Amino acid sequence: MDIIGDIHGHADELVLLLEKLGYQYQSDTQTYQYPGNARKVVFVGDLVDRGPKIRETLMIVKSMVDNNVAYCIRGNHEDNAIKFWTPDHKNGGYQRKHSVKNIIQHYATVKAFQNHDEEWSMYLNWFTTLPYFLEFDRFRVIHASWHNSLLNSPTPFHIANHKVEHMVMHGEEVKMPDGCSFTDKDGNVRTAGRSQWWLNPRGLTYRRYLETYAHDIPGLDIPIPDHILETMGSGYGADEKPIFFGHYWLRGEPRIQAHNVCCLDYSVAKGGNLVAYRFDGEQQLDNNKFVVV
Repeated sequence: MDIIGDIHGHADELVLLLEKLGYQYQSDTQTYQYPGNARKVVFVGDLVDRGPKIRETLMIVKSMVDNNVAYCIRGNHEDNAIKFWTPDHKNGGYQRKHSVKNIIQHYATVKAFQNHDEEWSMYLNWFTTLPYFLEFDRFRVIHASWHNSLLNSPTPFHIANHKVEHMVMHGEEVKMPDGCSFTDKDGNVRTAGRSQWWLNPRGLTYRRYLETYAHDIPGLDIPIPDHILETMGSGYGADEKPIFFGHYWLRGEPRIQAHNVCCLDYSVAKGGNLVAYRFDGEQQLDNNKFVVV
């Protein structure tokens, strides 16, 4: 399997990456396929928003899924799109509020489908069929963070617990100490940060447990208090099967986060790279198996 990180409408980079991985365009099926179908792709979600070629990205990915040469899970941006366009019959409006912030985030997708309303409706319906996670014999794929309760889910298409659903889509978030905040990539001020959920937080400071942007925030060199730890897990077990995910807007040289933990989002939508990992069933992941465009 070849697992590919967040694309965000960067179809040109996606084509280059597929070709670098050895996939070839088949004119009869209009899809990219590995010779002999010896390998398949798994997409970690976040196909839409931000980028310049969102329609083209969706065409490529959906065609690969439809032709059984790829799998794709739902990212938070696909989930946001579903909710943005789904009426909230109970409370009025839509399930995802049409705030200025949310409109700005979704604008590139809306613009891409100007004069293509039926096509957009088709893709929205397709998003609802994408699972929240995939569990294979030798590895797992999820968009943002893993929660062991997922193992008890009746199907990967439904998560009854809304808190777990949020963690799966957006990552575990931890409220920072009073007075601590940061401005995210879209200019929004935030007082909670995404955790490095694969770590056991016990005995760690906020700075160590939060993702790398927290390194520049003053006031985080204190241990996470017990009342917060009580609501958190104990990290991703060393004996668990390897897990791949995206969402985290990493930068720099791709590297694994632990011997069985691998993030594949390297900020292609913010001038970074589109990244894949060539997985061949190994329990011990290898930094030499990243492929980058």
